[in-house]
Amino acid sequence: MEIKLQLINDYEIKDKIDPNYIKGGLIRRGYGNVYELYHGAHSATAEYVLKTLPANTYLYGDKCYSDRDIAMNEIYITKTMSDLGIAPLVYDIALDDSKGYIVMEKYDGTLQDLIYLYQTDKSIKLDEIIVILKSYIEKMHEHGIVHRDLSSNNIMYKTDGSIAIIDYGFSIYSKNEKLRSYDYDVINELIEIKKKIDNNEKFELKKIHLGGLVENFTFLYNGNICDDWS
Repeated sequence: MEIKLQLINDYEIKDKIDPNYIKGGLIRRGYGNVYELYHGAHSATAEYVLKTLPANTYLYGDKCYSDRDIAMNEIYITKTMSDLGIAPLVYDIALDDSKGYIVMEKYDGTLQDLIYLYQTDKSIKLDEIIVILKSYIEKMHEHGIVHRDLSSNNIMYKTDGSIAIIDYGFSIYSKNEKLRSYDYDVINELIEIKKKIDNNEKFELKKIHLGGLVENFTFLYNGNICDDWS
């Protein structure tokens, strides 16, 4: 399955990315690398973000592992979720022999950043964000997608109060209720953390919710991850 869309014409996307379009270096977030894209060398504000994904297939012992399957999976599901208003707006996607590319709308930070800000700024409407996030998860499940790696690190926010879910590399198509239930762990965590902050108690954010990944993890490497999207 090949993706034949062209990347935004303003950007030359190769193994080395034109430094005129990137400022502040590389942002590492989860699986793959994330770059801020500027429209010109003298732009003060990034207009887009570019996520590059490894897309190689390699042997380990007698088993074949494919980063390409994961990259293809993330590209297609991100685009699908973007069309549904759940992921950031996707401007362009591509896949070549070694990398996958997603050019997306830029957000202001992660939900984790917002939680820490909430400690000193109670005007932040965490309750509303939790309601929106729950509706996004429900909508995602209605369309057959289980995220499996949902945490405050891959939920993005804007200062206008909007949010978006990213990082679909480990997502799968499934109607399994147990798998779906793991996506709600982040909701339960946010509710508990908000209570603790409101009561001036200490709290700790989980960097990852493992349940959805441990369950049926080998599905990622069976070579058929995108069959449901063909």
